[in-house]
Amino acid sequence: MLNKLSCKIFLIILVFIIHSSTAIPAELSKNIIIIARHGSLEDTPENTFAAFEKAINIGVGGLEIDVRKTKDDKLILMHDDTIDRTTDGKGYVNKLFYDEIKQYDAGAWKGEEFVGEKAPLLSDVLQFAKEKNIKIILNVKENGIEQKILSFIREYDMINQIYFGGRLDAIRNTEIGIQGAQLIFFQPGELTNDIIEFVHEKHNHVGTSLFGTDNRDKMEERMIKGVDVILTDYPSVAIDLLHYKTTNEPKNKKIKNELQMEMNGNIEQVNVLIDTMIHGPPDNSRMAALILSALPQELSTHPLIELLTYKKTRKRFNPIKKIISIFKKEEKEILIPAIIVKRNAAWSLGLIKDKRAVIPLIKQLETDDSELKREITLALKRIADKQTVPILNKILLSEEDPYVRYDAARALGEIKDSHSIYTLITALKNDNNWMVKGGCAGTLGKNW
Repeated sequence: MLNKLSCKIFLIILVFIIHSSTAIPAELSKNIIIIARHGSLEDTPENTFAAFEKAINIGVGGLEIDVRKTKDDKLILMHDDTIDRTTDGKGYVNKLFYDEIKQYDAGAWKGEEFVGEKAPLLSDVLQFAKEKNIKIILNVKENGIEQKILSFIREYDMINQIYFGGRLDAIRNTEIGIQGAQLIFFQPGELTNDIIEFVHEKHNHVGTSLFGTDNRDKMEERMIKGVDVILTDYPSVAIDLLHYKTTNEPKNKKIKNELQMEMNGNIEQVNVLIDTMIHGPPDNSRMAALILSALPQELSTHPLIELLTYKKTRKRFNPIKKIISIFKKEEKEILIPAIIVKRNAAWSLGLIKDKRAVIPLIKQLETDDSELKREITLALKRIADKQTVPILNKILLSEEDPYVRYDAARALGEIKDSHSIYTLITALKNDNNWMVKGGCAGTLGKNW
């Protein structure tokens, strides 16, 4: 009996010792800020308001976001230099207008519940962070936009909620009036008591990052050391370790910027826009294609289909009254290369989603131009007609350009036809391009 009692006492003491040596002190857990990398949880699309709202709701204290500049100098959130991976569109961020990027879905790749998410503007995210009183780590992805970012930070009175680092650190050191704690990141092996104490003496914050792992032991170890900030891909695990409780409720309305176009449309408008697509300049040509996609299908589909077979000519359309100031023709005649006109037409038809365009689009897949093939493939993805499955299967298995094969895999994921499953599995097994393999895996992982 005595031996059993002794064993119980020993086990109780052992558990107490282990818990005491690893438990996070209450005063530390209150001060540690968990920051969601790319502003997302494990199961939400990065750099979107859907991710931000869920992260805030579980109790994160901050978001790390990626900032890039569009062709028309808008600052948006996007990690990669292209929109290919995280939207249903394609192209380099700095080569696209923001109004164009807003046409693409930035959430569907993570699940049907996120359909309709868009790549947000930095200004809207700063407003959101101000309202929620959270910290922001700005990951500036390119040079030359620092001063514009700083002007937004000041406009939204966010100086004390921004951790300045990287490209923004130089601004912090030169601009008068920027105060507050500086966040200094350390690798795990560098986190000593002396280092942490030294940083705190300078009234700065100690940060550490945990990417690609939800290992609780590693997180807890760093929390116990006394770090101020943990940047992680798995904020829900970190929050759980800190025993956070949150009363934040998700807003019924998300902060979004939707493209608003109130054009009733008439033949005269369509003719002007078609004329602009052909005679440019190039930026206006793309914008004309975008506006055409917002007009009624009966007005825009047929002339856009005709442009799929456009060949450059010196004959201009008859002069038409100019109704949109940005499309004034130059004194000198400008003719956009035929291949660009075709690309813009295919892109616009994809945005319209009129099934009458499917066959004309498929006929143009014989082109040698990879960019036109990509525009057509993505247009077929948006239209999502099952009659395109055979040609998309063929593209996935035989197309030379891996980007076109990748787009075909994404398109098949949108259509969700069982006749493509074998093709996707074959490509997943045999394709030597990891981007294509990833596209196939993502498509096969959807709910069919």
